[in-house]
Formats: sequence, C-alpha cells, structure tokens
Amino acid sequence: MSRLLANRYPPLLSITIAVSIGAALLMAVAAATVGVTLRYPWAAWALLLYLGLAPTALGYALFYLGVQHTTASEASIASLAEPLTSTALAMVIFGEQLGTLGLLGAALLLGAIVFLYRSGSPRVR
Repeated sequence: MSRLLANRYPPLLSITIAVSIGAALLMAVAAATVGVTLRYPWAAWALLLYLGLAPTALGYALFYLGVQHTTASEASIASLAEPLTSTALAMVIFGEQLGTLGLLGAALLLGAIVFLYRSGSPRVR
C-alpha cells in the first residue's frame, strides 16, 4: 500500500492516508471486541489532539523533510535509531527497565546501525 501511495502522492499525504486507514481498522477491531466510547472530558480530547499534531504529525513532517537531504543509508540509520532513542529516553526519564530480550534487541539494533554506518557509500558533495 505504501508503494502505491508513494507513487501517487507527496510523502506527508501518503503517511496521512496510511495512518488514517490504520486508525479506521483499529477502531473497527476495538468496536467489535471491547466497544468504543466517544464520551471523554474536553481535557482528554485536547490531549489526543496534541498527541496527534505535535509528536505525530510534526514528527513525520520533520522526518520527511530531513530524509529529503540524506542518503538512503543515512535514512535507514535514522529509522533504526528512533526506537532505540525512545527506549533510552524511557529508561532515563521514567526509570523503565529492560529485560534480557530488550537488551538483546537493543544490542541487535546497535549492531545494525554500526553495520549500516560502516558499509554505507561515501556521500558525494
């Protein structure tokens, strides 16, 4: 689906369509299994709006803006570093603990990042 959208629409519109379809599918599954309510206080709606706009939409917009100015190797390294960075922040800010599998996953991600960084082609300037 991403390839079909990428050939027809600009990157930010493509991700907006894909995320909207994913949200609709998740809403349908939630409605069929546990039910859905729309009765939230205004503060909850404001928080949901903030979460949708600031970290999600702005994050994707900045990511796509940055990817336009990088090589494919650099973009893949940035994509791999994101979950590792968010995990490290959760450990530092919230005191989260990683289990054995989490540490193994972090080591694998670090290894992949190092491998991609070292094997990437030199950038032509």
